[in-house]
Amino acid sequence: MTISEVAKYLDVDISTVRFYERKGLVTPARREDSKYRDYSEGDVMTLKRIMLYRKLDFSIEDIQTILSENADVHEMLVSRKKQLEAQEEQLLGSLALCEKMLDDNAGKDMEVDYYLSYVHEEEQKGRTFPDIVPALDRVADNMNMEKYVGLPFMPQLLQNAVARRIAALVAFAVLVVFPVICIVNNIMEIASGSGSIMKLIIWCVYGVMMISVFMRLIEKK
Repeated sequence: MTISEVAKYLDVDISTVRFYERKGLVTPARREDSKYRDYSEGDVMTLKRIMLYRKLDFSIEDIQTILSENADVHEMLVSRKKQLEAQEEQLLGSLALCEKMLDDNAGKDMEVDYYLSYVHEEEQKGRTFPDIVPALDRVADNMNMEKYVGLPFMPQLLQNAVARRIAALVAFAVLVVFPVICIVNNIMEIASGSGSIMKLIIWCVYGVMMISVFMRLIEKK
């Protein structure tokens, strides 16, 4: 099967199949006559397994381990169940915070410090809230850092979770924070009479493009 046929059969985007191939989770053979990838029944079954494990929110690294011959799938499922239960507790914490803010009729002028203090007090009681780290891990997974493996020290850095998260933060700063700052700065210049509407439009278009790139990075494949 061709990659387009596989994508249609599995009801996923071609980019998703390519992503899994790029990560080394599936390695289809190349046709001798055309050099195009030829996905076998085994490759399709592997992709189905990957999709199933992604529904369990396993990371790419975890799936690589599961697909290896020496993996203890039962043990990994037990571990994943514990992680999902912890995430459930975090979501319940977020739900409680959201309900409190709605009950207080919180708006743009809300007392941010008050709610952060509330979160801190609830955490002291044992309640948990979502962390930014999982989102950074998704960005790091989708950034295809392997293409930089030829650079000095990169193989070691690619295996370092902290370094990968720092790279994800840099991506966030470049793709989201920088355009937003420039847009706000242009609005302030226009308000003071020294700005340019055309320049603001250009920055807005650029900002939308960069933020859309970042959103694609943070999406789960």
